[in-house]
Amino acid sequence: MPEPRSPLPQGMLAAASRPLHRDNVAVVIPALNEVLRIRDVVSGVLRHCAQVIVIDDGSDDGTAERIADLPVTLLRHSERQGKGASLRDGFHEALQRGCAGRLERYFAVCGAEIFSQ
Repeated sequence: MPEPRSPLPQGMLAAASRPLHRDNVAVVIPALNEVLRIRDVVSGVLRHCAQVIVIDDGSDDGTAERIADLPVTLLRHSERQGKGASLRDGFHEALQRGCAGRLERYFAVCGAEIFSQ
């Protein structure tokens, strides 16, 4: 009988065994047309986490330019691909940068729009 396959990618399996600390955790922020709030959101996150990955999902309002001078990794989609694609790209980038990949029982996924109310 074959071994059951893990649902996690190989890179994530290796990274998941390392303890979490400030230098191997990333916050992934998908954003679409958030020019009014993105700088405050990212600045707030940078106070707690050194590695911030922002995925601009085809914004046409200057979202990416608003945070261009901040120490973040900025990924840009030339056209809208949706929050799921943005999150996948951000998680992939985090793993490429050596972040510890983990699936925890509790997690939250939100975009910059949560601050728009």
